[in-house]
Amino acid sequence: MCALARNQLTRNPKTALVVRIFEVSDTIKEMPRNKAELRELFFKGLAVEFHARYKMTEHTIPHLDQWFNKRENKQDVNINSVLKFSRRGWEPQFVSLNTIPLHDENFPFSLRDNTVLRWEMCRQNYTFALVNDLFMAHRGIKTVYHLPLTRKRQKHSRAQFNIAIKLFKQRMDHQYPETKKFCPEFGA
Repeated sequence: MCALARNQLTRNPKTALVVRIFEVSDTIKEMPRNKAELRELFFKGLAVEFHARYKMTEHTIPHLDQWFNKRENKQDVNINSVLKFSRRGWEPQFVSLNTIPLHDENFPFSLRDNTVLRWEMCRQNYTFALVNDLFMAHRGIKTVYHLPLTRKRQKHSRAQFNIAIKLFKQRMDHQYPETKKFCPEFGA
């Protein structure tokens, strides 16, 4: 990954190298270290794409079956495809240069506080490039049973969010008017 990042980010500094992220059941003793181990857990239902049982449409990355079936080659990590930033709730995990925008801290926890950085990167015309053969995984699978607590937090933060999103949209339209039609409408 270091060689890919060095090469790709030097040539195209406005690139986010996207890495797939998974959640693994708490019952698993050893976390998966390669795609074969992850694939086995995935097809047993012991690993899922990030938040697949919580908010599926927001984090899924297309062509997972092709990614699993592509032979792993950690010696030559490369880019699988360029992904269009087309869903406002998408929060890809990525590697980038430290020249990405600073995080907008006006957004309250659990109301697009992670998504806002990706939104701004879209408006700055960043490329989101999916990396082959690499993934991240964490223990624990979030489910719809976590929604009531999330909604409770969001209810208490709604006024702050409404102000933050209004100011953010104004700033984006002022600073990057040329990319407005290329990015999804931002909101909750």
